[in-house]
Amino acid sequence: MADVALTPLAAPTYGPDTFTQLEALASEAYANDQALAAALSAESGSGVCYGVCSTPADTSAKVVTVSGFILTTGVIVIVDFATTNTAASPTLNVSGTGAKPVWYNNAAVSAGHLMANRAIQMVFNGTQWEIIGWIDTTYSAMSVAEGTTGTATASRVVRADYLAQIIDARIASSNPGLAQTTSACTYASGYSSYSASYKALEVVKTGLLCVLNGGIISCPSSFSAGTYYTYATLPSGFAPESAHRAGTLGLYTSTTGIVICQARVNTSGALEFATPIGEGLTGVSYLIAPSGLAWRAAA
Repeated sequence: MADVALTPLAAPTYGPDTFTQLEALASEAYANDQALAAALSAESGSGVCYGVCSTPADTSAKVVTVSGFILTTGVIVIVDFATTNTAASPTLNVSGTGAKPVWYNNAAVSAGHLMANRAIQMVFNGTQWEIIGWIDTTYSAMSVAEGTTGTATASRVVRADYLAQIIDARIASSNPGLAQTTSACTYASGYSSYSASYKALEVVKTGLLCVLNGGIISCPSSFSAGTYYTYATLPSGFAPESAHRAGTLGLYTSTTGIVICQARVNTSGALEFATPIGEGLTGVSYLIAPSGLAWRAAA
């Protein structure tokens, strides 16, 4: 056979561009294989047999059909695998001539080495199919499960079509969602739900974020001026983490209508309000508790 000019192949190095190196090496190796095939065909006067193997990835017994194929020592086939093999020690049966081991570099090929959409050239040596040219046996494609659980070894590289799935799965596993609970507040003496037509006072906790869900509350009919009053208490574990939170609420009186007061969520868990300075309030019918007042809980 005449001399064939082949491209020297350099071993890849492990790093951020490993996958790019492997792609380039695969292209160079395929070009070398094609050059060898062309030289062998010219020497023998016959074409190289070609077929597509559609055997499932996890089935070790690979099957391919090649028209007019005869199994003899030295015969060459090119097989295009539709899926990347995931089974150990695969065999190849060409056109019903029997399952023969597939070897590379004097050993049975491992899972991941017969890659999808790669035309792999093999020669039959009388016992098994030997892969011609170079394939990468150091690095292999990482599965989505390995990428998600972090169990992949340094010899695994991520496929571009798996990358988005791995990222999505890792995000989902690290942030499965925040627990949400809704708990009723405890009314202080003299305070109660105004009627069933209004929501009872409660607080919604999502993670550590608490939001007060106010309503109409029956209350005493008179209050002193400039005084803090406690109208309810938060459930345990809902109190603000470091400082009081302030807002406003209303007291409805029969004489002046709605009187706006400062509302406060105390770090002790008490829900309080302060009456205006200067005069007391009489004829009070109900308290309008704030809704939407939010804070971060201590725990």
